Amino acid sequence: MWLPTRGCLLMALWLQVAAATGAAGRILFSVVSESSDQRGTDVQHKRTTFRSSAFQLDPGRVLLTHPNTTHLLMPPEPFVITSLHLEVVRASDGQSVPLTEVYNHHVALYAAGGKVGADIVCGGVVDMMDSIFAIVAEARGTKVEFPDNHGFAGAGPWLANIHLIRSEGVPDVKRCIECACPTGGGSEDCCKHLTICPGFPLGEKDRNASDIKGYSLQYTVGWSPSIEQYRLLKYMTLDATGCQLEFHVPARCPWMWRNNNEHGGRVSGGIGLRGSGRDLPSDFVTAIRPPQPGCVEHVSWDYELPANAEGELVYNKGHIHTGGLNISAYLLRPGEQHPRHLCTSTARYGTAENFPVAVAGNELGYVVGMSTCSFAVGQRPLLRAGDRVRVEAFYRTDLWFNGVMGLMDFALAPFQNDLI
Repeated sequence: MWLPTRGCLLMALWLQVAAATGAAGRILFSVVSESSDQRGTDVQHKRTTFRSSAFQLDPGRVLLTHPNTTHLLMPPEPFVITSLHLEVVRASDGQSVPLTEVYNHHVALYAAGGKVGADIVCGGVVDMMDSIFAIVAEARGTKVEFPDNHGFAGAGPWLANIHLIRSEGVPDVKRCIECACPTGGGSEDCCKHLTICPGFPLGEKDRNASDIKGYSLQYTVGWSPSIEQYRLLKYMTLDATGCQLEFHVPARCPWMWRNNNEHGGRVSGGIGLRGSGRDLPSDFVTAIRPPQPGCVEHVSWDYELPANAEGELVYNKGHIHTGGLNISAYLLRPGEQHPRHLCTSTARYGTAENFPVAVAGNELGYVVGMSTCSFAVGQRPLLRAGDRVRVEAFYRTDLWFNGVMGLMDFALAPFQNDLI
C-alpha cells in the first residue's frame, strides 16, 4: 500500500518492513533520506536513499552474500524505478569509501518485474533466480537514469548478491580484486564469503587482522507511485563471452611500467576463458595510458533476440574491468549486409594519485565510470523478432588481466506497452 505519511512515521513503518524481511545476523536496510523530485509532469516522483546496517571488514576480507538472505528495502509497491545510484560508505558517517579501500566487485539485484529471462541474463543466475542487473566498481561514475515517462516496474521481493572486498592493507591488490585462483586465472569462485582474498603472497602473517572498519551499502532510488504515467521497461544483460561471464586476457605486448619498458617481451597465448591463465604484476598507472598499437584484443558473441525482448531500445550501459577499453552492441538484421551500431560504452579511468589519500570516484587506474547511451523518441533502434544482437568487448594486452567481464545492459520499451 502507498504510505503518504512523511517524516518519522514513514521511516518507522519502512524500518518495520526491513526488519520483518531480515533475521539475526543478516544485513538490514533503513531509510536515510527522502525528497520530492518532480520528473516531467510527475509531481509525485521522489528520490529515497537507503543504507544498510554496518558490516565489519578487516584487510583482505570478502563479503559475498546470498540473495536469499539479503533482502533490500525498496519503496512501497506499486511503484516504478526511474534511476538508481549505489556506493559503499562508512557506517559511522555515510562518507564515500574509495575503491582502493573497499572494492565493489558487484552488487547484483534480483526482483520479479521486467526481467527478460535467465537464458539471456547469463551468468546472473543463483539457485534458479534471475538477476535483473548488477551495479559494480564504476557505479559512482555511471549514470543509471531512464528517460522521462519511462521506468522499471518495482515488483518485489528485492534481493541482492553483494560482493565486496576490503583491499586496503593488501600487498598484492591486483590478485586480490581479480580473485586470483590457485590453479590460475581469476573468478568469483575464488573469493568466497568471509574468506581472505588471494592478495597475500607471503601468507596471512603480513595481514593486520586487528584493522577492522565498519561499512555500509547505500543506494538512492528515483521512483514514483504514479505508474500510470510511465511506459514500463524490460531489462536484459548480454555477455560478450557467451555466458562464460569471467575470462582472462593474456599479455601479448611489452609491458608498460611507470617509467620504462625494461621488462618487455611477449607472452604467447590468446583470450582465454574462465579458470585458465596466470597472474603477472601490474602497475595501476599503466591502465590510464593508451595501449600501444596492436596491443588490443576483443571478444564477441551473437545472440538471437528472444520474443519477449522485442521493443524500442531506450538505454544501454556497459560493464568491463580494469584493462578494458570499451564494449559495444550491434544489431544484425536478416537481409542486411552490415551490422548496425547501437551503442559503445567506454571506460573512464581514475587519474588521482592515491597519496596521501585516495579520492573516491577518481581512484588511479580503476574503472570509475562507463559512458551510457540514451535514445530520444523517434530515434530509438527497434529490435524485432528474428534479429540478432552482437556484444563486443575490447581489452588492452600489454598487461595480464584475470577474472574480467564484458557485459552490456539493455533497457527496452515493448512495442505493445504504450502509455496507459
